[in-house]
Amino acid sequence: MARSVRARTRSRGQSLVAFAILFPCFLFVILAIAQYALIYYTVSAINEGARDGARFASINPAGDVSTFVKGRTVLDPSQLTVSVTFPDGNSAANSRVSVNVRYNMQHMFFPGLSARNFASTSTMRIEAQS
Repeated sequence: MARSVRARTRSRGQSLVAFAILFPCFLFVILAIAQYALIYYTVSAINEGARDGARFASINPAGDVSTFVKGRTVLDPSQLTVSVTFPDGNSAANSRVSVNVRYNMQHMFFPGLSARNFASTSTMRIEAQS
């Protein structure tokens, strides 16, 4: 009987050591998956902002595209940079407008890592004004 109590105590200690070793690894994997999901979400929001900005600029080339994009996106506007260019050189009808959106993302779960810059560009034709 004394032998089985000692075996249970040893087994319990072994389980605790295994948990202490594996729990940080498991936690790291879960946080890495969550960080990847945040990056995917950020890239998707940047792509949507670039498309929305290009659409706005194609309808209203003289409008403030930067304010429009910053107001519509779910990202931090202070880390968002929006630039508008006209590849054909003018903002006349049937010319192209290009909107570039850049975002400086800080890592949420791994603050020691450096910030990542993500960018997306969308180009559309300017519609004829009626």
